[in-house]
Amino acid sequence: MRNYLIMLFAIVFFATSCATSKKVNMVNEQLANTKWSLTSFTDNGKENKVTTGRAFMQLDDTKKSIGGNGSCNRFGGSYTINGNSFSVSKVFSTKMYCEDVQKTEDSFLRLLETVTKYEVKGNTLLLYNNEQIVLQFNATTE
Repeated sequence: MRNYLIMLFAIVFFATSCATSKKVNMVNEQLANTKWSLTSFTDNGKENKVTTGRAFMQLDDTKKSIGGNGSCNRFGGSYTINGNSFSVSKVFSTKMYCEDVQKTEDSFLRLLETVTKYEVKGNTLLLYNNEQIVLQFNATTE
């Protein structure tokens, strides 16, 4: 009887861990295989809608790198995901000045390095700094 219980526990544990691993891999693949266009950002407690449509990011799951366009300049960096924890580091960008979108770009790239977690809701990606949404994206197709 005892061996039966140990075997049952092992089967349940294995099945649960495989299901969780597949779910995490599906989410990581969805994040990495999507172009995420910035739709809004919250800076100093104020939500700002993004209407230019040029700011976006993409993740490369193989290299654990992030890249995209801040609105005017190309940018890159590194990211890590652990569960729903998400962080970005070593952000760099080209340095052209574009008056009409510079505030959006400056805020986007600065806020990106403050992100602590993420949530995907349908076609929307929410990036949080602790419990506050700081960046919001929509999935786009090309």
